[in-house]
Amino acid sequence: IGYTWRPSPLFSAEIQAYINNQWNVTRYATWEEYSQGPDNNVWILDNGKAHMKGLELLLRHSEGRRFFGWVSYTLSQCKEYNPWTRAWLKRDWDVTNYLQAIGSYRITPKLEFGVRLRYSDGFWYTPVLGRQFYDEDEAYYRFERAQPKSKRMNPYINVDLKLEEKIPLKWANIRIGVEGINLVNALGFIKKKNGKPIYLMPEGNWYNYNFYGDEKDVETFIPLGSLGVSVEF
Repeated sequence: IGYTWRPSPLFSAEIQAYINNQWNVTRYATWEEYSQGPDNNVWILDNGKAHMKGLELLLRHSEGRRFFGWVSYTLSQCKEYNPWTRAWLKRDWDVTNYLQAIGSYRITPKLEFGVRLRYSDGFWYTPVLGRQFYDEDEAYYRFERAQPKSKRMNPYINVDLKLEEKIPLKWANIRIGVEGINLVNALGFIKKKNGKPIYLMPEGNWYNYNFYGDEKDVETFIPLGSLGVSVEF
């Protein structure tokens, strides 16, 4: 259900609320289901259930003489049903707050600058509280863990920039663009005095713990740059 408000030809605002129930969702089997099931080596089941609800807000400035852009915000909740415990749990990729802003400004009739900003809450993960004992059969420490999905990882924050120039010719238009992607990820390569990065952007929903379980890190991307050329006939 939603509503759109358009006070002027260039400006509009939209609000939407949704509820989504899903059945027969593909899911991983629990260890108990795998070990007690009728078939061996069956880790994927198709009897999962999921429930999502949320509120979305969009503010848009349509393309004018120089500026185009929009801001969107989503407030959501996503859960999945665990048939073994008969309880609704947070999904791995559940994000409560998600904010995105995109803007493009035409500096000259031929030169245009664009930016994209993104923020979202960190994914849920299960913290390690400490070591329980050393498993000699498997040659690693067994960790004591907190309640499943009881803590969030660092939030996802990123910035993308683009500069594009249009070269009009008699037979075509040539566009040359320079783009910087995942620029905030550069903070992961800048160290503080204690040797740790200023900010490490998590790209997955898990931490990689060391052998003793007292240090952890995340998988992250590197900042990227690109140069593109396109021809419009």
